[in-house]
Amino acid sequence: MTELVSLGPAPGLVAARQQLRIVGRAYAARRAATVLLPAATAALLLAGLAGRWPAARPALLALAGLGLLALAWQLWPLRKLRPAATAAALDRQSEELEDSAGLLVRDTEELNVLEQLQQQRVARRLNELR
Repeated sequence: MTELVSLGPAPGLVAARQQLRIVGRAYAARRAATVLLPAATAALLLAGLAGRWPAARPALLALAGLGLLALAWQLWPLRKLRPAATAAALDRQSEELEDSAGLLVRDTEELNVLEQLQQQRVARRLNELR
């Protein structure tokens, strides 16, 4: 009697999961840039105003503090960007993934046979989309 031995996920699945992480990091970087660039501009503007009007420095510092809080509030969710959220975003953007990119996040062992086949198909399509 022979036993089936799982040697781990298929290479295409590993590459697709890595691609999912890369897409998630790229999204986080783009989102951070869209928040940080205007914030840097505002900081330079506040510094220029503080240099021009010394009497307004306390108010400008308070405004800068509020800006830092708003910046932290905008960037905080990016530190825990989950692969499932990235998969859901990919499903919304790409019809080729057939709303099944979430299967890439799940372990192959916990999927039934049809889900495993769909997982392999989605992995192959995601690798082709690169």
